[in-house]
Amino acid sequence: MTATKAVLAFCVCFVLLLAFYHRESLISLHEQLRLKTTSINMWEDKEQVGTLKELLQKAEMRNGGEKTVIFTSVNAAWAEPGSLLEILLESFKLLKNSRTQEVDFLKHLIVLAFDHKAYERCVEVHPLCYQVRTDGIDFSSAKPYMSHDYVKMMWRRIEFLNNVLAMGYSFIFSDADIIWLRNPFPLLLPSRDFEITTDRYNGNPNSHDNAPNGGYTFARSNKRTIKFYKFWYDSRLKYPIKHDQDVFIEIRHNKTMKDIGVNVGYLDTKFFASFCSYSVYHMNLAATIHANCCNGLHNKIRNLKMLLDDWKHFNIDNQTQRVWQRPNGCTLKPV
Repeated sequence: MTATKAVLAFCVCFVLLLAFYHRESLISLHEQLRLKTTSINMWEDKEQVGTLKELLQKAEMRNGGEKTVIFTSVNAAWAEPGSLLEILLESFKLLKNSRTQEVDFLKHLIVLAFDHKAYERCVEVHPLCYQVRTDGIDFSSAKPYMSHDYVKMMWRRIEFLNNVLAMGYSFIFSDADIIWLRNPFPLLLPSRDFEITTDRYNGNPNSHDNAPNGGYTFARSNKRTIKFYKFWYDSRLKYPIKHDQDVFIEIRHNKTMKDIGVNVGYLDTKFFASFCSYSVYHMNLAATIHANCCNGLHNKIRNLKMLLDDWKHFNIDNQTQRVWQRPNGCTLKPV
């Protein structure tokens, strides 16, 4: 009997230890998930938040009563002399000096630098620069599309923009490989909470069958967009190998999106053009042109400079040319 009692006591202790270990494992797992989905307002230290608030106040414009700013983002490779940042800034300067422009959008553009080299270069050429900190990750070199670091950089951007919305600011976000030709705001609808450009546009701005491109977006600061961006950012955990644009495609039909009630619109490629939509280029209509469907940093730079030359001749020098040069060395097809 003594041996039997000892065995029973051992079994009871073993079961209790196993239950305790299982409970601790669950707590540990819960804690990991909690840390991964912690409110994104916690990513900045107080000093950084103070600097960001100051920059937002300097850059804000009043757009229909809303506080609105414009963002672009660069790493060191995109901020080098002669690289994409300089081309973007040149397009803004041309926009200021064009025949019909009334607003100096350079005063409202904040450049987000994803590494210190990019930040140092930015402050040499533009007064409104902000370094987005990401501990333990070097974003300085050119990141191939869909590489591991590229995906991380895109999610860091969504995290940052959500924080901006929570601070009460609407924004246009424009990739640095986009040139601005005209004022885009008259082309944005006041009924939309969120608008996104397209690689292929099917003629219906409400249709989720459009092919979205997250390189150019407009978001109004309200409860719906704040919840939407938070849901978008958290959804990276469900789709760990996808970047923000592909995750948006996955979630746009989601029931949570319908519950949030965010009003999504897709922008017409006649006005918000790209190398993907070269066939519908029109000099009298285009507000922006995006150098997508074009691989390689130097390839993008060469073609954007070529388009800016065309634009100078047409809109600045009052020449009659109305046909863009065809982008050279690019696929011209969405990936």
